Amino acid sequence: MGPVSFFSFQKFPALLLFPLISIFLSGCSVFIPETSRYETSDSEFLKAGFDIRVNLAEYKNGSVIIVGSPLTIVSNEGSSITVQGGVPLKISLSGNNITLSGEAGTISGSSLQLKSVSVPLEFRKVKYRGEFKLVKDGGTVFLLNVLDLEDYLRGVVPLEIGLKNPVYFEALKCAAVAARNFALMKIEMKLKNFDLHADTRDQAYGGLSVETKIDNDAVTATYGEILKYEGNTAQIFYFSSCGGTTEESTEVFSSRKIPYLTSVNCGPDAFCSASPSFRWRETFTANRLISILKRDGGLKGDAKILSVEITAKTQSGRVKELRFNLDNGSNITMNGTKIRYAFRSEVSQESLRSMLFEVKNLNNSGVFSGVEFEGRGYGHGVGMCQWGALTQSKNGVSHEKILELYFPGTKLEKMRYR
Repeated sequence: MGPVSFFSFQKFPALLLFPLISIFLSGCSVFIPETSRYETSDSEFLKAGFDIRVNLAEYKNGSVIIVGSPLTIVSNEGSSITVQGGVPLKISLSGNNITLSGEAGTISGSSLQLKSVSVPLEFRKVKYRGEFKLVKDGGTVFLLNVLDLEDYLRGVVPLEIGLKNPVYFEALKCAAVAARNFALMKIEMKLKNFDLHADTRDQAYGGLSVETKIDNDAVTATYGEILKYEGNTAQIFYFSSCGGTTEESTEVFSSRKIPYLTSVNCGPDAFCSASPSFRWRETFTANRLISILKRDGGLKGDAKILSVEITAKTQSGRVKELRFNLDNGSNITMNGTKIRYAFRSEVSQESLRSMLFEVKNLNNSGVFSGVEFEGRGYGHGVGMCQWGALTQSKNGVSHEKILELYFPGTKLEKMRYR
């Protein structure tokens, strides 16, 4: 990895880093037609000049790895072998060394580079730019995709926003900036084995296989652009739709206030109103509520629920505390994001779409029978509303203005990569 001392980062608690999620736009397919796929040589695009390490998979001693494309394997000691694609390679661990053995022979080293031979590397039917690398930490071997930062972004942006119409190009540019900010933040953490995961533990990444021309154009158009606050690279979060108002970061991620991650109105008439999840309903029967409370709320015994009420809300109107009144005279409260993950859709088993909801108690002949949550939006609500960005883009708003709305006080600047 090349030096990254040319940018500085504002330090925040680590708790703020893990929940980013890349939450896909509900109702927006990320299907990419074959005719729009964009496979080109690495030399075509502008480069950052330094690499990012993306964790694709993890292995244990005795595992078998299969790379779908021909490759040359080079050890850190300089020895090399060439193997055909699709050939099983057995992983063996001894001391500090990783050993790969297969039909073409055996190679060992404390780390191993897997380089392409004339065609892009392929793993689990996905093609990748850059190279692969195997590194060891204890009894675990990590398969990394090591590639230029800007090339990495080309495999992230297509999975952030599923709509590829040119009218949404400014929103795609917002997605490119957001992904770049997050990636740089993770690089600066200088983690031992890799910089980030290839899934929604960090940002969903699909390699060369998901690239499209319009997404690549968005990355190129924003080459080196990042959001900064008071000279430091800003932490950027995004989600599907806010339901009309975004959320303060202190209500979701950390007790430390971050000025530009504050609650803002998503336009006078809610730019995200076109989202399929702008309005939603979920119903929970009395029996399901009891099961939820026994699993996540500490309920013991055979108490019954008399009613459910919201006892606290955040400034943006999201539920902060729910109280369950029981027939034995006691009550149980549930707080914060724990509510969202405890109440899962009976159909999809996904967590509650958002914390922006009202509670309606249901009764059958005067007896409590359950609740209906009437809500708006999809996601944690902090940062950029993707559906709001899409609508503004369609209305001709620039990506600079869109980012300014969702991250007030930040400035869009171009990094000096070299």
